[in-house]
Amino acid sequence: MIHYEAVNSPFYNPELTLEDRVRIMNERSETRISHLITDLEKDGNKIRIYPAYTSQFLVPLKIGTPLVPQILTMDTGSLLLWVHCGFTIGGEGSPAPLYCYAESSSYVEDVYCGTSVCNLMILKGKCGVSTRRCEDTYSYATGKYYITLEKINVGDKFLDIDPIIFKRIDHQGGMIVDSGATSSYLPEIAYKKLKEEIKSVIGTTLEEFISNRPEELCYYGIVARDLKGLPTIAYHFSENAKMEFSADNLFRQDRVDHFCLSIQISESKKMPFSILGVWAQQYFYDSFDFNTMRMSFTRIDGDRLFD
Repeated sequence: MIHYEAVNSPFYNPELTLEDRVRIMNERSETRISHLITDLEKDGNKIRIYPAYTSQFLVPLKIGTPLVPQILTMDTGSLLLWVHCGFTIGGEGSPAPLYCYAESSSYVEDVYCGTSVCNLMILKGKCGVSTRRCEDTYSYATGKYYITLEKINVGDKFLDIDPIIFKRIDHQGGMIVDSGATSSYLPEIAYKKLKEEIKSVIGTTLEEFISNRPEELCYYGIVARDLKGLPTIAYHFSENAKMEFSADNLFRQDRVDHFCLSIQISESKKMPFSILGVWAQQYFYDSFDFNTMRMSFTRIDGDRLFD
């Protein structure tokens, strides 16, 4: 049985400054990515949503008998649901009641081989020889939605990037769709060419802000005001799928006086893959079809954003 311990999210603290939230947001994203990398190294062969400041989306649901309301992070990088199942450090301040499995009449601790529940388990575990219980091993990164990025355009110009660097070959490469990671990540070659093209387009109209994060592109100003004329930047995927980004998808307002590109270099985190983070996914309807193993996305009509 897996026990998941979680602490109360610092984003619920209304006293945090914008700078603190951005810092925590980046730390949270990088910590998550380090877990993904660790799991890949160990096993390389294998409603409605609510925004929580700028780092994640929350989904309300109920679990157990009787039903207990829960608030979960919407995470396209995970296969399983994880809920608070006991008091943990900071658990007393949880935004929703804790799920006490011992008080739920529908909770089953031991799932035995041959039962309907065991046959329905999605992890395809094995039967314990001595215990006759369903036994599953779950590697965090196997919950792997990989898509194939082929090219990137800035306005009418396609960047001169060999598409081979985006392909997934021998368990390396490819792009993960991950709403649990804030920023997006690209191979260094692709990132630098995209960065230089954006700098060329913006030119001297904005003053560059020198960040303390290596290779990060930042400018003094306000995204909504100063990037209205930014040409459309798009990712082109296999099967002719295209995701067009607005300035809000690509840049985050780190502080009131400057903003930064919400894309980083994957190799700087020792990642063997790229990531499409939640910042880039905002303003899109995403869907996943497990039968055909297809992802689809549609940009939300601006008039419906606040329905």
